Amino acid sequence: MDTGHLRAYGSIIASAVVCIVCGSFSSLRTPKAAKERAAKSSPERVAQIEEEEEEVAALTSADAWLFPILGSISLVTLFLVLRYFDPKWINWFLGWYFTLLGFGSVWKSSSSLVKTVLGTRRWHNLTQYTLSLTGGKDEMFKLQARLPTILLSVPSALICFYYGMSEDKPWVLTNVISLSLGCNAIAVLKLDNFCTAAILLGGLFIYDIWWVFGTNVMVTVAKGLDVPIKVLWPKTDLSDPSPQLALLGLGDIVVPGLFIALSLRYDLSLAANAPLPPYNPFSKFRKSYFWATLIAYFAGLSVTIGVMEIFQAAQPALLYLCPACISAWLLTALSRGEVAAAWAWREETEEKPDSGSPASSGAASTSALIAKSD
Repeated sequence: MDTGHLRAYGSIIASAVVCIVCGSFSSLRTPKAAKERAAKSSPERVAQIEEEEEEVAALTSADAWLFPILGSISLVTLFLVLRYFDPKWINWFLGWYFTLLGFGSVWKSSSSLVKTVLGTRRWHNLTQYTLSLTGGKDEMFKLQARLPTILLSVPSALICFYYGMSEDKPWVLTNVISLSLGCNAIAVLKLDNFCTAAILLGGLFIYDIWWVFGTNVMVTVAKGLDVPIKVLWPKTDLSDPSPQLALLGLGDIVVPGLFIALSLRYDLSLAANAPLPPYNPFSKFRKSYFWATLIAYFAGLSVTIGVMEIFQAAQPALLYLCPACISAWLLTALSRGEVAAAWAWREETEEKPDSGSPASSGAASTSALIAKSD
């Protein structure tokens, strides 16, 4: 493997791992026990935490069973559209769709990055502005944001607008939007337990193998769509105007990322004295399941790339990633004598009055492979 290939694949692996780490820690919610302890000494801090922790969509086992079905329907639909219609129009439509979706995602990700750099104390010392819309006595809309968040809306909009207007989508901007979408998906979507996670990974494991090895549908769609659902990196010189690109489907980041994020939340639930946010890799609680599954993901993705280079053919990355992550979780649970307890664990949820059951995300992976793209 030459230097250009090593650089490309190393960059893709690093991007995927960073995306999963950021999304996993963003998915953490303060345990009730930690809030109750903090309420005795700092009620204001607890109020700030509750205000900032947004509600997340919980995926149940029923949703997990649907993912491969919905993914297959979406994939076949895109394949037929690309085959019988001019790809220019589907790329134009999806390009602007992801441009608008990416604006909110890039804006949120950049704001979270600035908040992390400034630190919680400095962030809360900044003035918060509120925009509200009322109809009579009812509040119809409310938006609260601090100054850096407001200012970051401008570069976020410019990045996404330039991407939408570009005829040849720059791979750098594709990566910025793709990774921000992936990070936010991992942070917002939440698997409710490890049974749901096993169903999801098992179903998409079969889905990925079939659509890559059984047909040419997956590769055709991944190469035919010029939208931010993949991470790209040039194998040739970075200054090359038409470089040969290595790609990793966004599904190969988000799907294992949801499992790794769940493992991190389980680690936090086991902490006897769970810390208050902000959470980061240096937060003081044991992260056995998180590090085991993250290392397994790194190893699985490296094996995928190695096999692809040996056989010079696209590989379904979930073929390697799903068994790697599940095996790492199982070995960790066995070594700690927690298999039954971990399998039976269900993440605590805040009970809301008059609230219904969580809705299905309605989303499915439409690009889940690592491939060579000319």
